[in-house]
Amino acid sequence: MIELLKFLHFVALAVAIGGGVANMAASRQQARSQADVKQAFAAVQKNVARLSAISLAVLWITGIALVYAIYAGWSGFTAAFWIKIAAVVALTVVSASAQILMARKAPPPPIIRPLGLSGMVSALLSVLFAVIAFTY
Repeated sequence: MIELLKFLHFVALAVAIGGGVANMAASRQQARSQADVKQAFAAVQKNVARLSAISLAVLWITGIALVYAIYAGWSGFTAAFWIKIAAVVALTVVSASAQILMARKAPPPPIIRPLGLSGMVSALLSVLFAVIAFTY
């Protein structure tokens, strides 16, 4: 059971971070594209962002399940673990905000780009502190 949870956790991590990288690359290409192609890029980016948000939910579910399956609860974790959790909370807020903004009928506001960048920073910090927390 723990192996399955870890597998799902790592796959969700790959999809979430990969989606962020893909959207950053698509955003750069979209800026250089014709108007009709920009709409296609926007639709793809919206779908990728939705998949990344779903993956983030899977990360929360499997992460909480792993905490209970391996450690029997939330006590005994180092500061690095709690910094990781703070980064994941920040990423979740960014992701939820972006999803709300993209759900509007109007084009996404300019804040979407900085949200994406801050989400990527939060995601990378969460991975960095997970490595630290679960190595030492």
